[in-house]
Amino acid sequence: MAELDVTEQVRRALAEAQGGGRPRVLLVVSAENCPGCEQLHRQLGRPEVQRLLADRATVLEVSAGDLYDEVADVVRIGHWTLNSPGFPTTWMFEPDEGGLSFCSMILGPVPGDIPEA
Repeated sequence: MAELDVTEQVRRALAEAQGGGRPRVLLVVSAENCPGCEQLHRQLGRPEVQRLLADRATVLEVSAGDLYDEVADVVRIGHWTLNSPGFPTTWMFEPDEGGLSFCSMILGPVPGDIPEA
């Protein structure tokens, strides 16, 4: 079982969200050789999705490694240990006084081509 420590990257994303007045931090954990991960990456790069997220969320995309090699299925953020049920996995957090509060988790790319999804 491999672990991916994203504590520092999440700290920077939190600071960016707070500095930009964004109410959410999205942590997207993908893997290499993962078609769903590539699809979600393309979806997140679409101009209409970027416009939609611009004032709503700071998006942090990280790679857990090669899907067909030793991919990290445990994600560490400080003292939190998150188990990834698959790839891509997106965790949504809200900045709060103490750092972050967990909101939700999404598995896979966004269904369809509707940016609001």
